Amino acid sequence: MGKRVQFYLKLFSYDSELLATAAEKVIAAGLTELSVESVINGPITLPNIIRRWCLLKSPHVYKDSREHFSLTQHRRLFELIIEPDSTDTFGSVLANFELPHGVRFGLTGSIGPIKTD
Repeated sequence: MGKRVQFYLKLFSYDSELLATAAEKVIAAGLTELSVESVINGPITLPNIIRRWCLLKSPHVYKDSREHFSLTQHRRLFELIIEPDSTDTFGSVLANFELPHGVRFGLTGSIGPIKTD
């Protein structure tokens, strides 16, 4: 096989349906644009980040009157293992990639090539 480069692509969204369509787009783009020897592992479901807070409607007498709010962030992880020659192609695919509105992504990678047998 030889040496390959490993990247991690994380998708973030507050809407799980938008995240599912974005994950399908990542898989479709990876299968069509990257080389045959490229490997895409995912989507791997990461734990949701839930933020909860409570607001008092009246700070003085009516302390029992409160409102509770929560915000859930859904996350997915893709592991991409590609040939070092196709990193430029991978960069151009990411530059022209169109995700649905409300979906963010983060990209981290290995410092050097990894050896796979």
